[in-house]
Amino acid sequence: MGKDAVSARARTRALARRGLRLAGLESTRAAAQRQSRAQDKNATLRERLDKVSAARDELARRVDVLTGELDDVRADGDLAAGRDRADLSYLFVVTYGRSGSTLLQGVLSSDPGVMIRGENGGLLPRLFELHT
Repeated sequence: MGKDAVSARARTRALARRGLRLAGLESTRAAAQRQSRAQDKNATLRERLDKVSAARDELARRVDVLTGELDDVRADGDLAAGRDRADLSYLFVVTYGRSGSTLLQGVLSSDPGVMIRGENGGLLPRLFELHT
């Protein structure tokens, strides 16, 4: 093999190495551009999510306000019509002795929104008079 052939091979190898370096540099640039586009898209989506979350929270607040107003209107209408108050609920449990009524009273009394009065003789006629 002659000296020209060896130098041609060396030049070919040098060009190949330089080409690989350039190809690697181009792929690194392309990857950086893809990453930048992905970060921009991510930021845009986060902004949209924040706006949607804020709108949802505002709507939930408005629903709460309107629900309270509706309850007030219903209660006023019931009072004007002479009916019971809409914000109160009654449940009457009438039982025989030795039937588990004390246990039931204990279970119902454990709820903080419930008031239990046991064995109230003559209570029903008074409640009827109160609401008529």
